[in-house]
Amino acid sequence: NTKPCYPVFWTPEGVSQPKRDWFHKYAVTKVTATEPTGGAPATTVTYDYLDGAAWRFDENEVVKPKYRTYAQFRGYGRVRTRNGDGANDPQTLKETTYYRGMSKNNNTTVVNLTDSQGGLHEDRDQLAGNQLESTNYLGSDNAVDNATITSYWISDATATRARTGLSALTANFVAPAMTLTRQAVTA
Repeated sequence: NTKPCYPVFWTPEGVSQPKRDWFHKYAVTKVTATEPTGGAPATTVTYDYLDGAAWRFDENEVVKPKYRTYAQFRGYGRVRTRNGDGANDPQTLKETTYYRGMSKNNNTTVVNLTDSQGGLHEDRDQLAGNQLESTNYLGSDNAVDNATITSYWISDATATRARTGLSALTANFVAPAMTLTRQAVTA
C-alpha cells in the first residue's frame, strides 16, 4: 500500500467486536508564516511527497496478533521542499531521500534503496527516518548545486528482548559510516 490510507481494527461506540476500517493520513503540503506587526513579507514553504507512503506491519505487543495490520506509517521515500514563493523571494529546491525501515517487513524480503549514483543501501528498520541522500538545486530548476549521500553502520544488538509471536526487540547503535558529497563546479 503506497496510498495515504491504512487499515486498523477498532471498536466504534455501540459495537462489541473490533472491525477493520480504513483511515487517512494527511500530509502538510504548504506552510505560510506571516509576521503581522513588523511588516516583514510572508515566507512560504511547500512540500511534494514522492514515491508514495510506506506502511510497516504493526509489531505492537499490546495488539492481539489477529488485529495487527500494516498501519505503522513510515513516511514518504522522497520529499521535495521549496522555500520561497518565487515572486517576493527567490525559490530554492531541496530533495531528500529517506530510509523508512521497510526491509524484512513481516517477512524475509530485503528492500534496497538506490541513491543517485547507483549505490544500493538496505532499508533496515534501525535506519527509519534517517536521510539517505540530500540534494540542493540551483533555484527551483533541476540543476544540482550539491548532494550528500550517507551510508550507516548498525551495531550488533547491544540488548535483546524476546517477544511472543514477534521477532526479538533489539537495541543497536547507529552511526554514519560513510558520507559522499558532490558539488557542482561553476566557471
